[in-house]
Amino acid sequence: MSAHPLNKTWVKQHEKLLPATYKKAIITAVKIQNATADVYYVGNPQTTIRSLPLSKQITPSSVKVGMRCKVDLFDEKNSRDAVIAYCY
Repeated sequence: MSAHPLNKTWVKQHEKLLPATYKKAIITAVKIQNATADVYYVGNPQTTIRSLPLSKQITPSSVKVGMRCKVDLFDEKNSRDAVIAYCY
């Protein structure tokens, strides 16, 4: 890739458009009224992420404490910019 400034702009925008990553997590609490859940990432049970929104396809009443889930992180530096994609 050349050193043209537009190439750097494209790289920055490309990083923003694609989901950064995903994590496996375990549900620790469910708030049915808000359609949110508290989770901790597998391998890091000391840190609880609170009030992550559930995907629209997930029925909040079907989510139980202890279920595993996939959390899509859209910004790795901001754990609040995430959604629970599915539970199993």
